[in-house]
Amino acid sequence: SSGINAEWPLRPGTYGTPIPTDVKIAILNALNGYPLPRVALPDEKQYILEALKLIQKLNVMDESVLAELLAQFIDGDDTVRELVMALLKARGLMNQDTYLETELDSWETWKLEGDPRRKAKLIEMAEEWCKEWKQRYNEFMANVGNEAKKSGKTVSEIMSMLSSPGTSPIVSIVNFFVYKCREKEELLTKSGGEPKKTTEGVRNAVISMPAIKKSNLMRLGESHRSKCYPERESTLSRFLPQLDPRTQSRINILLHGFTTYVNLALKPINVNPFAKPDNKTTLKKKKVPMRLCVDTTA
Repeated sequence: SSGINAEWPLRPGTYGTPIPTDVKIAILNALNGYPLPRVALPDEKQYILEALKLIQKLNVMDESVLAELLAQFIDGDDTVRELVMALLKARGLMNQDTYLETELDSWETWKLEGDPRRKAKLIEMAEEWCKEWKQRYNEFMANVGNEAKKSGKTVSEIMSMLSSPGTSPIVSIVNFFVYKCREKEELLTKSGGEPKKTTEGVRNAVISMPAIKKSNLMRLGESHRSKCYPERESTLSRFLPQLDPRTQSRINILLHGFTTYVNLALKPINVNPFAKPDNKTTLKKKKVPMRLCVDTTA
């Protein structure tokens, strides 16, 4: 119905059901062939969902499948993202506390907006990420005994955090990424004691702030919304286009824990709507400082 056709190849000279590897290759070719299926169109979105579910039933998971899943997560809406995470958990992804989602949303994919090769470049980025963490994983496993001593854990405890019975080897690498993120966060928590004292007599205006785990800054106007009314009571609500579902899901992550307002002190301003000399004299005697309150939820 979406106008996208996939050919399910059989090996030459064979009959019957194709092997899972052949079907996997056909699915990946269909998801990356021209024209690319688009999440914004209901029929084509359903095509993507069914293709991903078929990959799950095939029980195949390698670097090419993982790269495809990561790319689909980046460009997918909430439904596609939930399915991708369900697929990874089914293949052994441990409880990862949104570390993977935060990592993927931090990639500079905004540079690819409007690029006809956006999907291909997303796959390349995912493959490079997998390659990098695979190398780190191999180096870690080669010295897992020493790593266990440093962390105060046993080798079996570390291995249980990376894999369990039935975990795909490539998903173990994702679990290793999660393990290192959690380890880094624990170290930051332990080291987050009293701030270092500055030199006596020196006034330091730098405030020690907690680490902010957010991805790239949003473009101005992307967070234009109101908690008070379904639609903004301004002209902007009628002219601003609706946000793409994948952009909205990223905004929800970025705005989590964000401050609701900012008080900005301004210089004293003399407000005199009347031009009479008596009013000017009275106003000079009593200057009223003004403050500007910016509501970031509006």
